[in-house]
Amino acid sequence: MLGIDYWCFMAASGDNVSVSVAPTGSDGDLVIGLFGPPDFDSIGGVFQDAEILDVDLEVGGMYIIGVLDFEVGTPEYALTLTKN
Repeated sequence: MLGIDYWCFMAASGDNVSVSVAPTGSDGDLVIGLFGPPDFDSIGGVFQDAEILDVDLEVGGMYIIGVLDFEVGTPEYALTLTKN
């Protein structure tokens, strides 16, 4: 069974963001997905990499970051959201 955590953030139209995730304290196999308004479709590759860089957000509103743990049980991770 895979474990997915979801995190939300608000953004304005035209914002450019980067998102990354890394395990803290132990090895883990973490990847992320970014989903946005209006229908929360995926933005870019979903659950392929541990980082998504330089994404131009075309619509203002709530965005969702999904963190997928392929090893189920990675106790802690650092999620970084940067507005470029």
